[in-house]
Amino acid sequence: LLEIYENICDMVCYPRDKVIIKNTEYPWKIVQRQFLQLTYEHVASVLNRIVDADLQIKNMHNYLISSLYVESLVGRIDQQAGMHDDYLKFLRGNPY
Repeated sequence: LLEIYENICDMVCYPRDKVIIKNTEYPWKIVQRQFLQLTYEHVASVLNRIVDADLQIKNMHNYLISSLYVESLVGRIDQQAGMHDDYLKFLRGNPY
C-alpha cells in the first residue's frame, strides 16, 4: 500500500515534460489530473489485481503506474456497468 501511495505522490508532485505509460507518451499534466481523480475504489481495484499470484509482475513500479492511470480512466465506467448489470439481472428475476 505504501508503494502505491509513493507512486501516486511521485506522479502528482514532481513535474516533468512527459510520462510514458505502456510505451505511450502522455503530457505530465494529463497524467497528474487523472491521478488526482483516483479514489479509494480505484486503488482497491488495483490491489485486488496485484493479489492475484498468476500475474507474475516483473516491474511493479511500471505496473502500478499503468494500472492506476487506466483505473482512473475506466474504473468508474466499470463500476457503473457492474451496477447496471446487477440491475438487469434483478429485473430478469435472477439477482445474483
